[in-house]
This record gives sequence, structure tokens and C-alpha cells, in this order.
Amino acid sequence: MNRVYMVSVGLVLFMSLCVSQTTRRVPQDYATIQAAIDASANGDTVLVAEGIYVENLRVTKKITLASLYLTDGDTSHISKTIIDGSNPSNADTASVVTIGPGTDTTTVVAGFTITNGGGTKMYYVFKYYRFGGGINVVAGGATIRHNRIVRNILHGTLSDWEVCGAGINIISTVGPISSWIIRENDIVNNQARGSWSSGGGCYVMGDGTITGNRFVSNTSMSVAISGVTE
Repeated sequence: MNRVYMVSVGLVLFMSLCVSQTTRRVPQDYATIQAAIDASANGDTVLVAEGIYVENLRVTKKITLASLYLTDGDTSHISKTIIDGSNPSNADTASVVTIGPGTDTTTVVAGFTITNGGGTKMYYVFKYYRFGGGINVVAGGATIRHNRIVRNILHGTLSDWEVCGAGINIISTVGPISSWIIRENDIVNNQARGSWSSGGGCYVMGDGTITGNRFVSNTSMSVAISGVTE
């Protein structure tokens, strides 16, 4: 009797786990990517069909956010599934994807073209910065893999804005950074321009892994010192 009871409990737990891990499809089930993210729970997958999505996303869960590349490994999906951050509701919160508290390396962003981000203005260490045009990790962590992160531009003012990480920025502005993985992305033609700037392609802090990425023609230009970094 005890053995039967234990098997039954195990089956219920297994079925509950399967039910909790849901694939939420855009645009089939949700009109926008953010709506699918908001409806998700930890362990879910938001699967995005090819198309252009003019959105500025915020992720605070341990979910997988991916194009159809996740399902079949076809790299052509990457250039055809575009998250375009060119029309933010507020010009000071213009990162294409912001990743915040509640995340870690099981938070995955994979298989997109991420473009036209303007970064997010944040107060950090006694001054204002503009961080993360394409992807801005401000707490927690993420796995960022097999994306095209292109043509994201940070513009700071001459007086008080410093700018960091036009392509990808990872810095603990609203909570601790746990860990991160940046793997096999194309990071191309991103620009950081301000009174002081760093990381045209990528600016990261904390513990993590950067491997197999392609950095091309990313620029970082300051008022006092101009230069090019990849």
C-alpha cells in the first residue's frame, strides 16, 4: 500500500511539473511578446514567430524567450525575428530588453535580432548614466545566446550622462548580479556616445562567461577622448 501511494504521489508531482512548464506562442496566443512574458511563470517558454515586433521588453522571471530557432536550429529565423526598440513609451527607458530581479542564467534570450535600442537612464554611484541599448541586465542574470544585437545607440548629454554598453550592459543597478552567459552572438554596429563612454559592443561586471561571439564595428566615443572599441 505504501509503495502504491508513493508511486501515485510521484505521478501527481510529475504531471504538475509538466503542466507548469508552458509554451506561450506569439502572435498565435498573445498579440505582443510582453503580454506573453507577463503571463508566464518560471520555467515557461515564450516562443516568437518570425516578424518585426516594435517593443521594449522587461523580464523578471526564469523563462526562455526565443525565436523558432529554438525549435529547429535554423539560423535564418534569427534575422527574421526582430525586436525593434525604436518606439519606447519613455525615451529614458529605451533598452530593447531589460532583465531585472528574479532572473538568473536560466533566463534565456535566444535567436533574435535586437535593434534600435536607446538605453535606459539610471542614477548610479552619484551620477546619471545611460545603460544597455540592446540588452540591459540590471539585476539577477541571463543566458544571451545566438542573437544579432545590431545598431543600438546610446546618446548621453554633454553635462552629466555617462554611457555604458550599447549592445549589452550588465551592471547591478537595482539588485545583485548572480551570473551571466553571453555566447555565440553577433554584436555589430552599436554606438556609445557621451561625456564619458565605455563598451560600444559590451560592458559587463560580475561573474560570467563570454564565448564564441562576433564583435564588429562597435564604437565608444567620449567628449574628452574619442576611440573605437569592439
